[in-house]
Amino acid sequence: MDSRAALDKLIPYLLMLILGAVGVYIYLNGHSMTFDTLTVLVGTAGGAVAAYFIYKSLEQEKALELHPDEKVILESKGPNSYVVVTSIGEQDFPFEPVRANIYLTSIGILCEPPGSGESDVYIPLDKITEFAPHQSGIKVRYVDVNIQFAEVILFVDDRDKWIQTIASTLNARA
Repeated sequence: MDSRAALDKLIPYLLMLILGAVGVYIYLNGHSMTFDTLTVLVGTAGGAVAAYFIYKSLEQEKALELHPDEKVILESKGPNSYVVVTSIGEQDFPFEPVRANIYLTSIGILCEPPGSGESDVYIPLDKITEFAPHQSGIKVRYVDVNIQFAEVILFVDDRDKWIQTIASTLNARA
């Protein structure tokens, strides 16, 4: 049994132990089991249950799955990592940044909502027609799966490093 499975089995017992300790503390301090005591116990139980569910939700964060031959070259997971889809074909979109983990891999650029494990935006390297600095981000123009030009702006942690790495990766593939 690994440590995570052991911790999963241990958490409910720890919660009961905490509730019991709070009850014993209240009893030993001379309080009778009044409404105030029951309120404290219910509040403690509620906090413990909430902490348990927060722990479980953090545990379920998924890792991004890559193709077998794909390798991550560069990633941007900081608080300033955003993607903005500005146009697809003839349709322009409002400028709405979406928080994302952004990866430059050996075959494309992936943008995933943090912890989802699924790519929302995928740009194959061989479909990129141009890229350039844009304000504090990188504007990437590419041909999407519907054979339309699409444009996104990537806001990454180190824009200059990303531009250089994208250029060298595209040159190596040419």
